[in-house]
Amino acid sequence: MRLNSTRAGIVVLLLFTTVFVVAMPARADEVDGNTFTVTVTTGPEMGDVFTGTYSFDETVVGMGLFTPVLSFSFSDPAYSGQTLASAAILQATVVLFPDNIGFLFEPGSEFTDGSFFIDGFDSTFHYGTELSDNPGFFLDDGVGTIAFGTPFVISGGAGTNMPEPSSLLLLGCGLLALAGRIRLRGV
Repeated sequence: MRLNSTRAGIVVLLLFTTVFVVAMPARADEVDGNTFTVTVTTGPEMGDVFTGTYSFDETVVGMGLFTPVLSFSFSDPAYSGQTLASAAILQATVVLFPDNIGFLFEPGSEFTDGSFFIDGFDSTFHYGTELSDNPGFFLDDGVGTIAFGTPFVISGGAGTNMPEPSSLLLLGCGLLALAGRIRLRGV
């Protein structure tokens, strides 16, 4: 009787491990992008429309973590000629969802115009004048709304599924333990 329950346990363990490894593959690095349109609704730039794009690593966002923005372009004249390496960029991250970007840009020092913050969580755009040398503080001259496009794959993606290395390691350890147990019991 004990022999049958041990074999049944082994079969269940093998089936569970196989289903786990097959059903939960990890994706290879996937760079995704998104587009957005900002429509300024208040302040001196009211009525202006700006567009932009950004890219990020989808595999990190898929795990529910902050991920850095890999590229960013924006048609607002205040951002003209800037890159992600600019010291004026104080935040450039995507959190949890592809359209939840946080992007803070402050181009100068005290009382410099052209600061803006893109808040994907609230789909709002704030622009204004930097009040002090404290990063992240500026006077709103106006706000706008953000409409996000549909995220798109730049590289990686479909057809790049592969077993997660830790799952394979877990499977191997389980099989080694199972083989050792069978050998000790003489089954």
